[in-house]
Amino acid sequence: MVQVVFAGDWHGNVRWATSRIESIGAAGITTILHVGDFGIWPGSFGKRYLEAVENACVRQGVEVLVTPGNHEDWARLTTLWQHSKHRDPATGADLPVRLTEHVQVLPRGYRFTIGKTTFLSFGGAASVDKHRRTEGVDWWPEEMPSEADVEGAVTDGPVDILITHDSPELEWCVPAVRETLAHNPYGWPRDSLSWAAVSRARVNRVFEAVQPRVLVHGHHHVWGERVVQLPNVPYETRVISLSCDGVAGNLWRLDLDAPASAR
Repeated sequence: MVQVVFAGDWHGNVRWATSRIESIGAAGITTILHVGDFGIWPGSFGKRYLEAVENACVRQGVEVLVTPGNHEDWARLTTLWQHSKHRDPATGADLPVRLTEHVQVLPRGYRFTIGKTTFLSFGGAASVDKHRRTEGVDWWPEEMPSEADVEGAVTDGPVDILITHDSPELEWCVPAVRETLAHNPYGWPRDSLSWAAVSRARVNRVFEAVQPRVLVHGHHHVWGERVVQLPNVPYETRVISLSCDGVAGNLWRLDLDAPASAR
């Protein structure tokens, strides 16, 4: 039996991240699939966080595969993927980058397999709080998936599991996310909501095109699950929204050969 754990936003929270890694490793699970806002940040804070995560992973024999969120150092990520050693020499496609020995960050549109299960990672999202942030310091426009990212992600057809940071559109999202999107409880400005809508629409296009059996995302800081039926697809799709650090519903365990269970 192959098991993985999906993790929602950790926001560079050392105590939360390391305790989750310890508990996951103690359960005998060796792969964490992180759905973004992991904590890839510039400066000494980001360095200390990665060191703490790496040390926990070493102790527990755990590897973390990160689908980046919006609140990551996209300047650093973009620079890393511009380097030839992080690109496939045959296709030119971006490849996973090891931030530490046990932490890899996955490029948008990256496909991989665990056991017999196929995955697609499609990271990034729009920051609704970008008006409070400074470009190049704690906000980077590269957070937004591009049209080219969408086209590249859907080229090779369906996958079993889609990992995104953002949610799909209202038609498919879980009730807790729909409530947030409908009522804007934090009072985000109109232009920020418009920015977010572009991101969500692009994620939605990927979702509908690759027709996963499971979609797991974070970003909205709420736990939720829902089963939907995509058009012209003969099976149902389970949509999972993960909460953030400090909140129940931040982790979700999946037996790749059996029904899923939340933790």
